[in-house]
Amino acid sequence: MKKYLNNSKAFIIFVLLAVFIILVSNMIINQKSYAIDNTKIKVTDWATLKSAIENTDSSDINIELSNEKSSVYTANSKIAISSGKNVSITFDSAITINRANSYIGIIFENNGNLSISNSSDNIYITLDGNKSNVEANSPIIQLIGGNLNITNAYIQNNYKKSGYGGGLYVTADSSNSIVELNNVTFKANEADAGGGIFVNSNSCKMNLTNVKILDNKALKTSGGGIYAFGNLVISGEETLISNNVATTYGGGIMVKGECTLNAGVISKNKTLVNSGGGIRVDGRFIYKNGEIKENYAEENGGGIDYNGLFLADDYQNFHDNTAKGEGNDLYPNPDDNLDWTKDESLKLREINVELFGEYNKRKELYNRYSQGMTVTDKYIVFTVWLSNNDDTMFALVDKKTGKIVHIVDGDINFNHANGMTWDSKRDEFYVLINSKKIAKFKISDSYEITNLEYVDMQRSYSAIAYNDSSDGFVGFAGKVMYVMNHEFKELSSFPAPTNLTTQDMGYYDGHVYFCCVEWGTITPTQQHFFNKETFSSLIYKYDLQGNLVETLYIPNTKLYGEIESASFDEDGNIILSYVFPETINLYKGDVFKPQLQLSYSNQNLTNEDVTVTITSNEEIKSVSGWQLSSDKKKLTKTYTANKTESVSVSDLNGNTSVIEVKVGNIDKEKPILKVNYSIQKITNEDVSVTITSNEKIQDKEGWNLLDEKTLEKTYSSNKTETVK
Repeated sequence: MKKYLNNSKAFIIFVLLAVFIILVSNMIINQKSYAIDNTKIKVTDWATLKSAIENTDSSDINIELSNEKSSVYTANSKIAISSGKNVSITFDSAITINRANSYIGIIFENNGNLSISNSSDNIYITLDGNKSNVEANSPIIQLIGGNLNITNAYIQNNYKKSGYGGGLYVTADSSNSIVELNNVTFKANEADAGGGIFVNSNSCKMNLTNVKILDNKALKTSGGGIYAFGNLVISGEETLISNNVATTYGGGIMVKGECTLNAGVISKNKTLVNSGGGIRVDGRFIYKNGEIKENYAEENGGGIDYNGLFLADDYQNFHDNTAKGEGNDLYPNPDDNLDWTKDESLKLREINVELFGEYNKRKELYNRYSQGMTVTDKYIVFTVWLSNNDDTMFALVDKKTGKIVHIVDGDINFNHANGMTWDSKRDEFYVLINSKKIAKFKISDSYEITNLEYVDMQRSYSAIAYNDSSDGFVGFAGKVMYVMNHEFKELSSFPAPTNLTTQDMGYYDGHVYFCCVEWGTITPTQQHFFNKETFSSLIYKYDLQGNLVETLYIPNTKLYGEIESASFDEDGNIILSYVFPETINLYKGDVFKPQLQLSYSNQNLTNEDVTVTITSNEEIKSVSGWQLSSDKKKLTKTYTANKTESVSVSDLNGNTSVIEVKVGNIDKEKPILKVNYSIQKITNEDVSVTITSNEKIQDKEGWNLLDEKTLEKTYSSNKTETVK
């Protein structure tokens, strides 16, 4: 029996050992699919590529694609590149990665840094979505973070059943991602929007160099070739964006962020229903070079249709485009004669403002917009508005930090809430709600709306501001500004700015500030526009007698967007609200010129130097030839000769005042004198002596100043003296 047990134990040990050997052998066989050559992992199929990327315990992974088994890799699952991994894929021979018939998901999902490249221009990698797989509902590459760099590739034949980005989809989570595509072709991809590429991140930067975007389709909406938020730069003489189709807007490209075209050809793209056969611009498009030709739009703008900022020095390379509606090459057509900087009647002055607060619509503002804005003793307050059928909210912003303190929701519908102001004497808010009616209320320390009343007005105003100088209001309606008392009785009126869309108005220190924006399109209120000023901002400053004092100017190259409101804090800083696709932004700046006073060390005639002092009410910048004081509020200069000059003095924010300095009382040359005597013979009478000068002279003790150039003195006895 004992022998039997020993034999049994031996048999069991033998079986276990055999099983262990088999398992280890299988593991070795499975792991032999790739081999490490120096620091490079050589892979031969999709499974080993996936294992090398996802299972290698290293932050830097270098992979070489081999065609030893086959030049076609069949993708039957997603490869996920996790955050923190840097994956470099190279290939020395042509490789095709083809989605399997049974697989409908993403091929590459990148949250790290992915680079796919080959040094030879003649060898490409092909990422094929297998369009015959009609259930596929994913892009070929999806970027959810990190960076992406691809050189020498075809990304093609992908059908995304619904959603965005047939070939490449950059998600909204790709904050500050950088995408570099060099010599890459996106061909025959389809999606609801962005048939070839869809960039859904405002902060993503994408550089396309010598790319080809061909035969892609946006099946339901816009961007047949590309639909892009963020910052898109297109370069390379071999770039071609052609034969793409969008259902609604932007057959070739739909620009929602910023796009710069440095080179390339955009041709033969089209829209089926709406505008922008080649390009549709809702954001900012900067044309530097390239050719836009032979595109077609079912509505307007065969070449380019823009509702945002479009900057171009000339349009010579826009040709042979066709639109069924208006503007074959470009719509709308700008009037370059309306160059604001050449219109002296505007009294234009460029100002600087800095970003004070940025608020994400989706994350902070319930996916809503903003219209009215005002400043109180505690907060900057702006409306949070969705539609005329929804409750109006109010965001309270800390005036020091720019952070939202609270969002007030009183379950009250103030409709469009376009105009808003604050009565500083009564701590009351006023919001325009509809025709001839305004809401008056308070916001308590517990963030509740109290004391709500509705007040009737004489007419329907689109903007209103409290006038603390007279305890009344100023309102805007049609093309007229009205001055009112506190009961909204109209006291006077004057014409308001024309040919621009007036957004809102603010009041400060006896002046009204009209916020206007250049939309770059024809509207009932804007019959003409200047292309290069699209979405620039003008703020007209009027006194209450209707006189234009000056126009504050923010060019679109400095701040591009739709200005909504203007108000002032207690220090006189202007607060501006802007609406962007994803955010509501507040900007703040000192827009007032420094107030200057002159003083002279001596204003009488003198043969000495004169020191001039310019004193400012605020800190100022240094001026060449002048000495700036330690508190930065005084400039001094010593004049050794008479001089008249204009001195430009700027505060720290760039606001400039000009003051004229006149020094005319310095005389360091001796006068030429002539002496005359009333009697020169011997006499027993008094003798009068006159001294005549060739220039003005000063009074002299003991002498009579007869005029500016003559002294007289009577002598009753003989005397010799020296007169200075």
